[in-house]
Amino acid sequence: MDATTKAMLAHAAKVAADDNGIGRPIAELLKSKEVLKGVESQRLRTYCSSTSLVPAQHLDAYGMQLFMGELSAIQADFASRVEEFRKDCEDEGSAKKKAAQELATLRWGPTAVPIYNLLGLSSLISPRQRPQHLSIARWLVDVAKVPVGGTDASGTTALAHSISTHPSFDPEFAQILYDAGGDVNLRNRYGATPGHAMCMVLSLDERDLRRTEKALAWFVAHGGNVDVKDSDAYSPRMAAGITAKRFASKGGNRLLMILEKEDNRRERGRDRCCMFCGRDDAKLLQCGRCKEAKYCEPTPRLCHKLDWPRHKLGCNTA
Repeated sequence: MDATTKAMLAHAAKVAADDNGIGRPIAELLKSKEVLKGVESQRLRTYCSSTSLVPAQHLDAYGMQLFMGELSAIQADFASRVEEFRKDCEDEGSAKKKAAQELATLRWGPTAVPIYNLLGLSSLISPRQRPQHLSIARWLVDVAKVPVGGTDASGTTALAHSISTHPSFDPEFAQILYDAGGDVNLRNRYGATPGHAMCMVLSLDERDLRRTEKALAWFVAHGGNVDVKDSDAYSPRMAAGITAKRFASKGGNRLLMILEKEDNRRERGRDRCCMFCGRDDAKLLQCGRCKEAKYCEPTPRLCHKLDWPRHKLGCNTA
């Protein structure tokens, strides 16, 4: 049994001790990948939010190299992996691809943190090494070509974590991941996108609100859709509306103002924007049925698929 599995089982046992027994146990939920709802969704959320990564306890030698920002060691490790795969591959390109995929499968700690998520966490835990962490991320993206779509136990990508306001908003790291093909609209195992947490504001501390405004503006500017519903049938737009009502006398409508501004931009450019994400800087393809709605190419983003539950209601064959 590897160290990550041991850590997950150990924490699962602690969570299970306080469980009410309704639905599947946490150990079983951790073996699956599907989107959860109700008590099972909350059970996984409790599991993931009640633990943290402890480098000395949860990281192996390679994980520590990432944590310490040792780019030269990461480069040497990758070269070694490529050399090993080269024995069974026809060319070096195939060997590099296999090595990149192997790195993409690595996980650490009780929440099964993948490689880019680990770099993001490392930057928070050890901010002095942040420049090195960003350098490693750029090298993994540009040279090693390691995919950026890996998810942790909650089904959350490094991009989603980096634009969340809990615990931080990191647009520089987010841009690296986005430029590498990261999708801001991917739903986690709670059925939520990063926009859900941004729009459900629990207090109007001015500093936190400004950070939330910046994160939400970044989210929609990079194709964030605020009408995707989570497992409990709530969308970010609905959450922003609740926030506006709850804090009506304290500027709670500031998030709705950001959404209104973006709605207007997308409406003005609807003939040249993706119907789902609003991006106007990518090649668009027509819906195969109605020939009217336009969406981003299916690689790397899945705009048509993600919008289909809504679009199919009014999609008519031309």
